Amino acid sequence: MTRIVGFYNFDFLDKVACALFTLDGRLIKANRTFKDWTGGPRKARKGASVFELFPNMPPERYERGLGKRGRFSFRATIDQMRREDFDAQLAFRKIDRRGQELIFLQGTDRSREKEKDAILTRATQLLEMRNRELDMLNRDLTEAYDRVLLSGKLTSVGKMATSMILEMRHPVELIMVNAQMLDDYIRDREATEMLQAIIQAGTQVSKIVEGLRGFSQSDGREAKEVISLQKILADTTKLIRKTFTASKVKLKVPKVDPTIGLECVPTEISQVLLNLLNNAVEAVAGEDNAWTRIEVETEGDKVTISVIDSGDGLPPELADKLMEPFFTTKAAGAGTGTGLGLTIAKKLTESHGGVFTMDTDSENTRFAVTLPKVEIREEPEEKNEG
Repeated sequence: MTRIVGFYNFDFLDKVACALFTLDGRLIKANRTFKDWTGGPRKARKGASVFELFPNMPPERYERGLGKRGRFSFRATIDQMRREDFDAQLAFRKIDRRGQELIFLQGTDRSREKEKDAILTRATQLLEMRNRELDMLNRDLTEAYDRVLLSGKLTSVGKMATSMILEMRHPVELIMVNAQMLDDYIRDREATEMLQAIIQAGTQVSKIVEGLRGFSQSDGREAKEVISLQKILADTTKLIRKTFTASKVKLKVPKVDPTIGLECVPTEISQVLLNLLNNAVEAVAGEDNAWTRIEVETEGDKVTISVIDSGDGLPPELADKLMEPFFTTKAAGAGTGTGLGLTIAKKLTESHGGVFTMDTDSENTRFAVTLPKVEIREEPEEKNEG
């Protein structure tokens, strides 16, 4: 038997009908909603019989339910003067109040529940439809990206990504609006989980699109120039040095022969190295004695730039997958990557006639970029004539 204290003060429960009865079914106290349901204060007077208030309720079931289980439920049709008839769910149960056995009634308007159920069903259907539309847009974007990647039309990716951002924004906004409507009507755990899933999916879509925009080129590709590898490394590491310092990861950069040069678009080679260095610092940050180093080796007319970190390396079965668009080994969450960094690095390397590889035999994680080498001749110093 339930012990409930203070039921004489339940007038604040205005969304459900509440009443307190004696064991023989005589009304002791009722809130405003209960009185409205049963015909007003005159009819719902103190001492009124529960069977007088609900004439369609079967006495045998009522007495048997309360006698055996201490509770009884009944669905009744409420006839109100202020509104149309509606179905109500009446739940009776025995309670103990200061050593006295009483019967507490809680009535729920089923028409409101049905209305909420209808809203939930409609909102869920709408969310599913918008999610399907978003999935189709995402697949189209992936297929179009693959086609552009194979053809080498990098400029088209930027225009396509901009267009897709505008197309995706509308269905995502619709999903958010309907999710908010669902949360306003039904505040339960299931609705909250659905909303969080929608937000996470939208965040990941935004990351993918922004990654494509970063991959795209401007209206025209920069012209190639002959530049020393030493300068490219110096400019690149200057950009990311603070990231390594903040992450407490040691960065080792070698001294490079100033005569070793590349005929390239410097910003693109710098982008390749930045992608590798960013991956490295994210992979080992938080580890003890974490480090990342750059190595430079020359052989014939080729120069190989390696980025190695203190991690244990990646298994060989991931070597091919890592080069696929949108594949990432990072865990889901706020720091989740788009899976485009290595794809971009590989494509830019190949556009310079180079080779991009992951060394699966290395003791540590190692990526290598091999490019055609150009020799830079040092200009003789001019003599001072005067």
